[in-house]
Amino acid sequence: MTAKPVQHLGELHARFSAGTFSETDVSALLVLLREKSRGGPILELAHSIVHSERDSGLFFRRMKENRDVLNNIGRKSGTVHSGDVFSSNDFAQNLDDTFVRYGFTSLARPLDELIFLCALSLLQGGSVKAGKKFGELSLALTSERLELHATTLVEYAGKEVRVVFPVASVANRWIPVCNPRAHLSAQGSMRVSVVDSAPIIEGFKPFEVHIEREPPIAGSEVKELAAQLGLAEKENGIVYAPTDRPALTLRYDGRRLTVPGLPDFFRSGSDYERILKGARAMLGACVHDDAGAHWFLEGLEIAPDGFHCHWVGKGSATCIRPA
Repeated sequence: MTAKPVQHLGELHARFSAGTFSETDVSALLVLLREKSRGGPILELAHSIVHSERDSGLFFRRMKENRDVLNNIGRKSGTVHSGDVFSSNDFAQNLDDTFVRYGFTSLARPLDELIFLCALSLLQGGSVKAGKKFGELSLALTSERLELHATTLVEYAGKEVRVVFPVASVANRWIPVCNPRAHLSAQGSMRVSVVDSAPIIEGFKPFEVHIEREPPIAGSEVKELAAQLGLAEKENGIVYAPTDRPALTLRYDGRRLTVPGLPDFFRSGSDYERILKGARAMLGACVHDDAGAHWFLEGLEIAPDGFHCHWVGKGSATCIRPA
């Protein structure tokens, strides 16, 4: 690498080390290092950024191999592979080795992870083709991970069927989701910026859970609920405030109560769960989350993960969800 690119790399390294950067900085970094990283995740990510429609590479190969196996179901044996083509740790090692090779210090691992998050975001909307386009990349969120998904069309029983599988992911340390079995798609295109080593992620709304019914919950019922459960009234809702843990706010909009989808609020056996189940019972309402799951339905077992949510039709006679 000649003097000018090394100077540019130094400027980018300083920006990343300070913990404030954007997707544009990450794109510049990966493209700069594309031919200098000795292969690995940096090369694949950089090629995918520069060429949004790929006909080669690791992601292309995974999507094509899976599509070919699925298209030959019943005629030819094969294995469908799902999971990371390479991990965030693989990327961090590749990046740190490259920085050190050019005389810069390695970054703190949380910063490597945030750079990888930005890199995955940059790949949204990318596609693969073999003659014609047959797959596309998008982002999805779970309680544990932000995942880069590959979507491809396969032929089955004379019809085209949409198949989705993950090809890369990073641990979700930033957007709480109480439902461990939910998969949420980005609303439009996700966008990431990092300020003081903390990401600002646009494209996923905060995950919430709603206590609702038909007819709507009346304000007088909310006041009575607060009195019965020992909750404090506040503007636009009621709150359960233990002295040693976060407060649980039940926001009232004139029709229903809404609570943040933090895992601690919905863990089985907690006092938070007792409050929410009590509210459900007293109001004769259902509890639904943003992924469409029902919570606390009687007669259904609690899953081994300790979260009592299920996807069913109507949960009660007052349920507003489709049967």
